[in-house]
Amino acid sequence: MTGAYGQQDPDGPARERTVRLDAPPRNRASGCSTSAPLPRHQSPAGLTPADLEAVDRDTGRGWCVLGRLAGGMADSVQLLGSGDARAVVKIKNGQWWGGQLERTAVTADALRAAGYPTPPVLGCGPLGEDRFYLATGFAAGSQPAGLDPVMARAVLAAVDLHAAVHPPQIRDWSAMITLFLNGGIAEHRFPAPLAGLARQALDLVSHPVPALPSGDFVHGDFSTRNLLTDDRRLSAVIDIEGFGRGTRTIDLVSLLDSGAGPEDRGTTDLIVEAAIAASDEHTFRACLSHRVLASLISTPRAPSATRGGRATGTCAAGSGRLMPTDADCPATARPLPRTR
Repeated sequence: MTGAYGQQDPDGPARERTVRLDAPPRNRASGCSTSAPLPRHQSPAGLTPADLEAVDRDTGRGWCVLGRLAGGMADSVQLLGSGDARAVVKIKNGQWWGGQLERTAVTADALRAAGYPTPPVLGCGPLGEDRFYLATGFAAGSQPAGLDPVMARAVLAAVDLHAAVHPPQIRDWSAMITLFLNGGIAEHRFPAPLAGLARQALDLVSHPVPALPSGDFVHGDFSTRNLLTDDRRLSAVIDIEGFGRGTRTIDLVSLLDSGAGPEDRGTTDLIVEAAIAASDEHTFRACLSHRVLASLISTPRAPSATRGGRATGTCAAGSGRLMPTDADCPATARPLPRTR
């Protein structure tokens, strides 16, 4: 069985490899692998014995630490075991996370009730010193390198369920995108190698950009690194705690960034058409413009090549490509699919 994150190599830097749960023998008393768990006083950095006691108390069972997991980006992520049960615990820093994790538990329940494949929240709470934890069930599967049309359809069906859940108006991704696009980005001076791509992104929308639709559940980081597949099916969407509300087109544009390569025209077309159908063409253009511009601001790296002012390569920023290449860029090469 494989799981949601890669396990850190104790002899080197963190590597993205899956965690195997079926190899070591088990201790009958604790249910944990005899060679894997760490003594409670030797818990990995980020999860102290007092933290583990709080998790035990809140979830109603005794856990042992099986290892520290990579793949949680800036968070400390631990794999816990209790009998045959497995849990993933993430540590978040900052007072804001206290309320957000409580909202995550409520939202996860609502998503699961709608049929959405996200792990259950087992517990959450304070650990002291502005630290908070979130414990979720361990989801089996592996992260896909990309999406073929069959898997893309399964993922798009899951995104359709975002419309069934309406989070509170505390973090509105649609409002943040409108504010970003109307907040002076047109006057930002991009490095010369990126200026052409930035201009393409700015030209996707007219200014000022009107308010975007809102109300759907928005994951906020809906990429292939937060999807798990198992036996050619979508088994889980993970890391939902950064969620907010907005238009689900935001998540579909994020998926376009990581789920479809330049040669995957079938997958690209499916995602673009779904993104427009979820809202409208204007909203899709605004979300795509924001995605590209925000990524360009955060990276000094230039596209691999340009031709005639258009990007012909990809810009390595964050989790994947920034924008379709000449062959499939709606803004420069072919008309956008019509709204259904």
